[in-house]
Amino acid sequence: MKRILRILSVVVVVVVVAGVAIGLRPNSHAFGSVFRVRHTSRSASVADPGTPASPAGAPTWSPDASASSADSPTVTTTRAVSEVGRVTGHGGTLTTLGLGDSVPQGGPCTNCTTFVERVGTDMARHAGVKAAVRNESVSGYKTADVLTQLESTSAQSLLKTSDLAIVTIGANDFDLDALVSQCADSEESCVAGDVNDVTDRVRTILERIKAGMTTPGATIAVTGYWNVGLDGKVGRDMGADYVKVSTMVTEAFNANVKKIANDVGAVYVDVRTPFKGADGRRDDTALLTDDGDHPSDEGHKVLAEAVEAQLS
Repeated sequence: MKRILRILSVVVVVVVVAGVAIGLRPNSHAFGSVFRVRHTSRSASVADPGTPASPAGAPTWSPDASASSADSPTVTTTRAVSEVGRVTGHGGTLTTLGLGDSVPQGGPCTNCTTFVERVGTDMARHAGVKAAVRNESVSGYKTADVLTQLESTSAQSLLKTSDLAIVTIGANDFDLDALVSQCADSEESCVAGDVNDVTDRVRTILERIKAGMTTPGATIAVTGYWNVGLDGKVGRDMGADYVKVSTMVTEAFNANVKKIANDVGAVYVDVRTPFKGADGRRDDTALLTDDGDHPSDEGHKVLAEAVEAQLS
């Protein structure tokens, strides 16, 4: 009988210890606060981008979009900028910063939702956090203008709190009329000097953006161009020489920027293929505004899809 009592007492102690452990775990589990953010912040809304960043080296949480509310969130360690993956934001908000020329700014497409805004809100919704989008792109900007912009206190402040920077810059640097007159009867080597000069400044821009972004898992997405000049019907109306030279410049520029992005640790986004097809022959007039130089609302949708595909 005594032996049975001793066995029962051991069983009781084991049950009590297990019950205490199980009872305490939900209150002390490191995922608790993240779980609440994940399932109460599905709708993207604009928040103050000045939300304090998580401490350096803190983990970021990347919820599985297909998981049910009963699933535990997935933990990933802080990502380097060079890693391509889901952008998750910090502090319950995903802050997106747009930099560049009239393409990300929107240009003459005044009623368009720019691809920067689309990407920022879509990525935040997928991550289950709030969205804050600051589009600091300026129509007419060249690479030198962005470099000057990055020296400002306001730009540096925005970089520090941004999770995602989207950059499109360089097209305005090219004097296509001069290049057409110089290179219409030449090969790509004729435009190489001009392209290298511009893309050297793009490299500096990306390096400075990377240095200025301090949030966990901060990511830079840099796009190429479908055409650095006029395209679609408007571009064709400029003549065969214009089409040839603008294509040479665009392809050389995109190739350089792709390599630079890889060197710097940014995500390169090919937008020429979505606009013009794999062979570069597709008519993209429907994706452009009437000036043949800027994306239409449909064009911004295509740009957003291209960027999101590389970030997902």
